Amino acid sequence: VPDTRASAPLELVHTDLCGPVEPVARDGFKYAICFIDDFSSAIFIYFLKQKSDALRAAEKFIADVAPYGSIKRLRSDNGTEYTSQSFRSLMLSNSIRQEFSCPNSPHQNGTAERSWETLFNMTRCLLRESGLRRSMWTYALRTSAYIRNRCYCPRTGKTPFELMSGRKPDLKNMHIFGTTCYAYKHDKKKLDDRCEKGIFVGYDSESPAYLVYFKITNSIKKVRVVKFTDFYDIDNEFVEEEVYFRPMKTEAAKIPEIITPGENPENDDSNDEDDDEENFVEADDEFKGILGDEEDFEKSVRPKRNRNPPQYLQDYVRNLEEGNFDDESKIDYCYHIKDVPK
Repeated sequence: VPDTRASAPLELVHTDLCGPVEPVARDGFKYAICFIDDFSSAIFIYFLKQKSDALRAAEKFIADVAPYGSIKRLRSDNGTEYTSQSFRSLMLSNSIRQEFSCPNSPHQNGTAERSWETLFNMTRCLLRESGLRRSMWTYALRTSAYIRNRCYCPRTGKTPFELMSGRKPDLKNMHIFGTTCYAYKHDKKKLDDRCEKGIFVGYDSESPAYLVYFKITNSIKKVRVVKFTDFYDIDNEFVEEEVYFRPMKTEAAKIPEIITPGENPENDDSNDEDDDEENFVEADDEFKGILGDEEDFEKSVRPKRNRNPPQYLQDYVRNLEEGNFDDESKIDYCYHIKDVPK
């Protein structure tokens, strides 16, 4: 039987630890721990380098939600990070009752488990669309939680941020993750540029500042004055493209060397117009195999073999003549060059 919903903020908090996440984040984090308020569905994310840091993250969470009230109950699984003596002592000192799910019953902690799926789905989309390296997953995950806390909840009719803080969120500072931005430079001279080009990677949780990544220095800084473009950088150096189609190496794809009239490296004294014309004809034939001659291109791509239809298709009339596989070649070619959806 599902439990009744909490009637006030921080009356019941769900938590779960995720990891290790590969690759290791650029800041050295391998794990992430979340705390979800049952009443408002507000999500708090903290990052850990090892599981033993869960105690420090819990202390930070208790301090962060202190302005909104005190935690009554904390529900988690039976992980050692929650059942350790130091973690139990922290809960007792703050008058927080611990609740655990049954062994091998992750559905009893389903609120936290389902939140991880939602957050990591958003994280994958942010990294894929922006083209940033996967080692930036901590910034994408923090931004995902920031966005979720400001999304309208049909169950409550308000956003989690409003239910937790009592005021509506300001959406003027919402910008697209991974887009190009220009951060104001404070340490500048008379002739220096007043701003520096960077990539927007999220919001600072401890100050009203933006997090901007600078490719030249490979650093992330907190900047308050930022001009946003909300456009992705076409020349992004961090795109980790994967090959989703087979490379087709053909003889026709080899670019020929064009010899202009009067410039023969093998024989400088040769000015025979017939030789020049013959060289142009050969180059034109090779380029025709790349650009225009579709039959030669398909023959070079597809191996020569006997194609016999299966026995159960003998009763059907096929519209392809023997040896003519134009339609099949085009379909197969389009299938291999089609990229995965972003």
